[in-house]
Amino acid sequence: MTIALGILANDGVAIATDTQIGIQDYMKSHAAKLVAARFGLNDAKKAAIALTGAGTVGYLDRIKADLLGAFYNSPISSGVEFQVYLDHYIHNFYQNHVIPFAGYHPTERPDVALLVGLEYDGEFRLLATEKNNCRRSMHYDAVGAGAMYAHILLGRLYAPMNIDEAAMLAAYVVFHVKGGCPETR
Repeated sequence: MTIALGILANDGVAIATDTQIGIQDYMKSHAAKLVAARFGLNDAKKAAIALTGAGTVGYLDRIKADLLGAFYNSPISSGVEFQVYLDHYIHNFYQNHVIPFAGYHPTERPDVALLVGLEYDGEFRLLATEKNNCRRSMHYDAVGAGAMYAHILLGRLYAPMNIDEAAMLAAYVVFHVKGGCPETR
């Protein structure tokens, strides 16, 4: 069971995920599901990105590599531009890599959902994808099998906060989502 969530704070974006990668009744391992990058630390322009998600592992790895490449190597210079890029990217990715498997049984179709935390020059943005849809999340969001439970907890506990408080809340919610799902015990 995967849970990945993001919380938009006053001074940043907290992204958290569990570490378990698994295929039910087949394999489970622990690996990095979260990747992050930044540039311009000493320049006038600064940017940072954190990516995580849920779904077919090989597809997620490909998407993370492509998005990090776009972050570093394209002329994108704002959160709005990255959101437009992500919207086009995810639509094309589904068109080329997921829709061709539409005739397969639902459990055999590839699927991905992403969470992206961004900072461009002090502007913070939390983006999420579901199927071929990209949305901007205004406070928090979650993807994965534990997303519904995470949304319930975040709906009860979220209030405007700083990044340290958001990081603690994110860890708390991931802990409870993982502990509250029978398949993860």
